Amino acid sequence: GLAAMKAVPTGKTGEGRGTRRPGGVRAGAVREGGGGTAYQVSSQRTVHGGRGVDQRLTQNGVSLAITANGANNIIVATNMSAYQEIAIDTGAVNAELPTGGVRVNYIPKDGGNRFTGTLSAGFGNKSMQGNNFSAELKAAGLGTPNAVKRLWDYNPGAGGPILKDKLWFHVAYKNQKNEYYPAGAFTNLNANNPNAWSYAPDLNSRPFNVVDGTDFHGRLTWQVHPKLRVGYSHQESGYCACTDGINATTAPEAALFRKSVTQRNLMGDWSAPLTNRLLVEGAFINRHQDQRRDVPEINSNPLMISVTEQALGNLIYRTVNNAGANPNLRVTFFSTMFIRSSMSYIAGGHVFKAGFMFGNG
Repeated sequence: GLAAMKAVPTGKTGEGRGTRRPGGVRAGAVREGGGGTAYQVSSQRTVHGGRGVDQRLTQNGVSLAITANGANNIIVATNMSAYQEIAIDTGAVNAELPTGGVRVNYIPKDGGNRFTGTLSAGFGNKSMQGNNFSAELKAAGLGTPNAVKRLWDYNPGAGGPILKDKLWFHVAYKNQKNEYYPAGAFTNLNANNPNAWSYAPDLNSRPFNVVDGTDFHGRLTWQVHPKLRVGYSHQESGYCACTDGINATTAPEAALFRKSVTQRNLMGDWSAPLTNRLLVEGAFINRHQDQRRDVPEINSNPLMISVTEQALGNLIYRTVNNAGANPNLRVTFFSTMFIRSSMSYIAGGHVFKAGFMFGNG
């Protein structure tokens, strides 16, 4: 029941709560650890056997898409203190969006006529974690188990009136960091040495992944007159996977360094209930996302060539594997603009709604 779902630890993330809906699962191999605090991106959700790429993320009904990944995920952990509601649709979706997958709509807080605040926080380290690493697993070839090094998540928010009954504000900030030891991973003693082509594991080492994310969300809401309300939101986010790719088949020097230099959402919205039957509303969002994917700076010797060793279970070492049509090493810049507007007319038990959505990027 609902009480049981609320009792499940999720780290107060929309991602964690979304996958606990009946029939909902997360698409792809995304970590679920730390009671949900390992989430650093908004993941793809599926329901009833659907596809993760059919998920659509919106804010006040406007698409959060960029050209890199459509609109099915974004590279930032959800700033829960910034939103009054996260609506998740899993069935009987309407024709406003082009796919029939899970729909997630983030509805920001406006503030109000009294000052209020909220704070959620979480922390964990290796002394707070257990494991089931046994002699049998070690004999089977698992060198070390997964383990938390350190993680935290704090998320304050506050809002209130600037002019009572007229102008309100709300601000929220999120800082989240995860450091964890991957199972079976060791430091390569020959790392960054162009004259050594063999992998020499340091069995006394415990390399760890680091994923760091921040998000600031500010919003102003203005009641222009009783039949017109407008709002403006400004969101600045940061993300660094420095690195998050070390594992049993990827040595630390071959794990990718990913950093979003700029993640920015600029959004405006308006709502005009002209009569008790007629509503006109709309919104726009201008989204920027820049990302750098590189070799870890500590292992950036340009003379290094990547090796994939089949005798060691396809272990990748020496440097990042940059082969293929979609190279791992790149710098990308994305900018999109989406605008929507609609008119709704309520006639008895029926609703007529018409509008448009325009996207460019």
